[in-house]
Amino acid sequence: MSTHRVDYKELVEKITSLKVYPIVIPQKATYPCIEMTIFGGGRDDDSNISNANIRGYRISLTICSKLASTNAKYETMLINSLDGKPNITNGTKSLVMYYANTVEIYNYAQSLHEMTVEFTTKKLN
Repeated sequence: MSTHRVDYKELVEKITSLKVYPIVIPQKATYPCIEMTIFGGGRDDDSNISNANIRGYRISLTICSKLASTNAKYETMLINSLDGKPNITNGTKSLVMYYANTVEIYNYAQSLHEMTVEFTTKKLN
């Protein structure tokens, strides 16, 4: 069993070139940026490879910007880069993510467009 831990924050920053903040975006953040939350139950190595039965983590990426079109661009970038594609870390296949859904809202209090893109994960041995 592999003990390698995937750095989701680093992976998303590499793909988008945006700053990724775990859980909460600081008050003086520069936009666009991404808020990342990781939640879920089963261990990665207990997951079934079928994307319909994954019991691993769920990664929630909320893209925040002043324009909805900016969010759509990053949504496409994330889905094209992550959905169903193994990501290579240190020469080892370590992670595959599957696109789950997207939800858009307008945050009137912050005057920001927010788009949450969710993925499920499967760690590869």
